Amino acid sequence: MVVCLVSAALLINVGEWLYLWFTIPRSSGTIFLHYNIFFGIDLIGSWYQIYLMPFSALCIILINLYVSFKFYPSNRVFGITLISFSLFLVLLAGLAILLIVRQNI
Repeated sequence: MVVCLVSAALLINVGEWLYLWFTIPRSSGTIFLHYNIFFGIDLIGSWYQIYLMPFSALCIILINLYVSFKFYPSNRVFGITLISFSLFLVLLAGLAILLIVRQNI
């Protein structure tokens, strides 16, 4: 079960990287990085800064995977919960990436 959750999280994360690579032009100067329903677009930056979201999701996956394998022999529920949280986080990051790309196109 843990292997399936980790594989799903990593595949979704790779999909996020590829989606950004093929949809965001790397020659553009600035892009919208954050949208707020109250204030509208409130963060503008360089094209490469949009990759910070999938990178941070990947870092959290790896940290949770490490902590999960440290605690898995003694507390399986905690290990599975951490990996499940990683999958949920990657799905939320994917939704945020879709919405940000929608604002830029």
